Amino acid sequence: MIENSMKTIWGKRVMLSSDVAKLYRVTPEYLHKQLKKNIDRFPKEFMFKLKPKALSSFKEEKFPHVFTEQGILMVGGSLKSEQAIKIHVQLIRYFVQLFNQTLKDVSLLKKLEPHIKGEKIFDVLKEMFKK
Repeated sequence: MIENSMKTIWGKRVMLSSDVAKLYRVTPEYLHKQLKKNIDRFPKEFMFKLKPKALSSFKEEKFPHVFTEQGILMVGGSLKSEQAIKIHVQLIRYFVQLFNQTLKDVSLLKKLEPHIKGEKIFDVLKEMFKK
């Protein structure tokens, strides 16, 4: 669900408030209530507001906040519902697994580098793993 709900806005991969609320199975109103209570947990690299013109592109969206991957995780730690806590734990496991896989991939690239030195293949592979 996360991948399907991610959008690219201003060069950042983000998720709309309504989609984050669906992810954690809470109402958007409850999500924003908790957001206001815990606003100090959300620096600009975790969450930002859309301007009214940008928000109008998303017809059903009532709230102007969008969340980066870090913000999506932080939201889960701010919600009190039992279901949100379960999902938050699953997401942390997922992101840790992704991080560990990325480390393995980087390690593999470093091992391959001496064998393909001077070739553009290495640059292409590095670009692929950055995404």
